[in-house]
Amino acid sequence: MAYTTSWGFTPASELARQIKPANLAFGTDFAKTSYKPGEAILSNLTSPLDRVETYRFAVSQVANVYTGTKLDPSSQSQNKRGTAVLLQVRSDLGVTDTDTNSKIILPFEAHLVMRIPQHEAVTVDLVKAFLDRLYGGLYEDGSTTMNGRITALLHGSVLPQSLS
Repeated sequence: MAYTTSWGFTPASELARQIKPANLAFGTDFAKTSYKPGEAILSNLTSPLDRVETYRFAVSQVANVYTGTKLDPSSQSQNKRGTAVLLQVRSDLGVTDTDTNSKIILPFEAHLVMRIPQHEAVTVDLVKAFLDRLYGGLYEDGSTTMNGRITALLHGSVLPQSLS
């Protein structure tokens, strides 16, 4: 079957933006900490023993991807199943006060969860385009850096500047 797809919103203009994923060396720098079907936790062997960086990958089945949406039942696919994908990283930042040589550790954690319908029209390119929309929320209108938006969010300002 052939499909055409449409997100239903005005496509965003493209800017050269600065998201630059780390080129992680899972095969050499990480070890499997735990594994069970649908979930793996990896530990970074290059991190200090008292603050090991971990990555968690998990996949689970979603019985009904329409749950929680307001989509009219007449427009829903007969196949309501989907897949949930989780990517989580935890890493601790060591900080040393160079004047007093005192040290503290700051815990960082981030995760990404995707719920994707299991439908033959869904392609990797569509999922990547959807992730690009998500990452777009880390920028202010027309900006090529995340600095302003992330600074605002860290200070509790959840609305983009253009809507404030």
